[in-house]
Amino acid sequence: MPKVIIAALVGFFIGITASVFAADASDVQTFFASNKVGNSPDFAFVKNGVAGPDHLITIHGYRNDGAVCRTLAEEYNSGESSSVLPGEYKCVQLNE
Repeated sequence: MPKVIIAALVGFFIGITASVFAADASDVQTFFASNKVGNSPDFAFVKNGVAGPDHLITIHGYRNDGAVCRTLAEEYNSGESSSVLPGEYKCVQLNE
């Protein structure tokens, strides 16, 4: 009986955890399109590489998310030593 209860609890927690994480970048973009965090618009930090655009991180909760993202993009675009794979980094606004 204890094994059944433990198995049920483990399954429950795995189910909850799986539903919290986004399946892909479009899920993240859909969420942020209608949910702004903080006072400024939220931004996606995106790398345009050989395989196409790749949503790396979401910047939210800062006083000026756009400025933080642009600073990060400038740093990564400043030289090839900042990244292992070639590509251009940019910021994409996710909401108003």
